Amino acid sequence: MNTSGWWSWSSNGGGHITITRDNEHALYGSWSLKFVTDGSVSAQQAGSPNSNGFVVGDVAKAIMSIYSVSGGESMRIQINELNSAGSYLTNSSSSSTTLNAGWNTLSYAYTLTNASVAKVVALASSGVATPITVWIDDAMVIKGTSTTGYADGSFRNWTWSGTANNSTSSGPAY
Repeated sequence: MNTSGWWSWSSNGGGHITITRDNEHALYGSWSLKFVTDGSVSAQQAGSPNSNGFVVGDVAKAIMSIYSVSGGESMRIQINELNSAGSYLTNSSSSSTTLNAGWNTLSYAYTLTNASVAKVVALASSGVATPITVWIDDAMVIKGTSTTGYADGSFRNWTWSGTANNSTSSGPAY
């Protein structure tokens, strides 16, 4: 998984989050994003790079696979709307999901409401003040509500923009 461009955030500037490229657990390819929080504040998030080309009325759907060693962590997906300069406009979040041990696929679709939206960011968020360690892989944001699974440059008719499994990819619309 390409972790370039991912970022972390904690509410009130508190807490400690570590996000790293890691090969302990990966669903596709050899790498995933390891997300570790200290649990000192309830909102600790890892955000994906911006997805461009969205306009008001589009449905943005975020899909990501999250690995838990023992299960029990509470996670949700949040979609942020950003303007063309990358400034935050608004967001919408899924309900919290309690992870099972192993790989869990989370998805959330949201109709964009801001006339000046140009970019979308998907976030994995702990939402609770509990230390967690999970691995995120196969994160993507698509237009529409397709139920399709993950795809990247390794799939038929898809291409990598750079190094395989360490760059963004694109392919045909679903």
